[in-house]
Amino acid sequence: MHKDIPVLKADYDPDSHLFLNVTKVLNPAHIPPGAGTKVSVLSLKQLNIWYLRRGIPTYRVGLDHMKTVIGFSHPRDLLNADHALSVSDVYWVKPEDSSLRWKEVSYFRHPFEEEGFRTVSFSRKKIVWKKEYERCPGNTLNGYHRKAWVQRNQDLVLIKGGSASYQEEPVNEWLASLIGKRLGMEVCSYDVEVFENQIVSSCRSMTDEKHEMIGAWDILKSKPIPAGMSWHRGYVCMLEKAGIRNASKCVDDMIVLDYLMLNSDRHLNNFGVLRNPDTLQLESCIPIFDTGSGLACFSIDEEVYEEGLSSNAKFFETTRMNHDALISRCRNLLAYDFSVLEDVPDLYARKLSSCQAVSGISDFRISELKRLLMHQIEAIRMLQNRFPFEL
Repeated sequence: MHKDIPVLKADYDPDSHLFLNVTKVLNPAHIPPGAGTKVSVLSLKQLNIWYLRRGIPTYRVGLDHMKTVIGFSHPRDLLNADHALSVSDVYWVKPEDSSLRWKEVSYFRHPFEEEGFRTVSFSRKKIVWKKEYERCPGNTLNGYHRKAWVQRNQDLVLIKGGSASYQEEPVNEWLASLIGKRLGMEVCSYDVEVFENQIVSSCRSMTDEKHEMIGAWDILKSKPIPAGMSWHRGYVCMLEKAGIRNASKCVDDMIVLDYLMLNSDRHLNNFGVLRNPDTLQLESCIPIFDTGSGLACFSIDEEVYEEGLSSNAKFFETTRMNHDALISRCRNLLAYDFSVLEDVPDLYARKLSSCQAVSGISDFRISELKRLLMHQIEAIRMLQNRFPFEL
């Protein structure tokens, strides 16, 4: 289902979480973009890949505790708990003979019991799992880190933890949103909080009933890229053809921010577009989000600076690219005023210091992280003076 539009009928196996066969396509225009190939609007294999990707991965931090408390054998079992509903899009599944309507199940319209999933995700508390906890958008939260959806003032807010060693990723999310706003980029706005004695980031949902997310990978899979054209250029052309005129600027913004943050994990599912599910029109690029894996957040204190400078980026089909090569893909570096970032390293250091009582990171590490960020800001200003350049 796509809201109340029936998309297809299929035989589904709840044990394997797979569609065994598609018996009838009802509305081909509403088939999920990730469920097809470059030559076919629907592929059973790709439909199952798209569906399984909705579930919690087996590498989620704290998964063993979740298994014990909730009682599932595989995290994908939670896809069966509440119609595989997500807040990233408005797709869902229901039995053929069900009379349920979208307005009866939507997380955008109805409150849900958040306590169970939130507690089991972020703490070791022993709780009794209740049936009402199963109705929760956490069932379809992908990704490595601890995370949960909570409800605040009628908004859906995602809280997300960091790695146990230094807990820097939430602060990096805040930093990336600060830098992006200063530079005039469309970025997701993040705050930093303490939850269950852990540093977490928090951000409001970028989706609603009129806007759903489609990842770059699903877009790139949907149409062939002309021979000799890079995935970068092909992606921009697809978006421009669909009416997103600032597509090139959006990718430039992402490149610049990832360079400044030394982001190592810009994979093809953490950027993309927002689509109107009623008109199927691609409306805009998704504001930049998920930029926490940067600034040497996994390195030991003594290696922060050197390992940060030698870290690799991801960019479309290239999964290992040094950051100097990444910034060379920016088509207009002159569009940015980097002088507005002069005080940002100090603000970053203060934010890290404010988290020390919980994160336990050292003063030396904070100093090295500040030095690393200062280097990136100065480096990009020097590169701007040479633009257009060849590296």
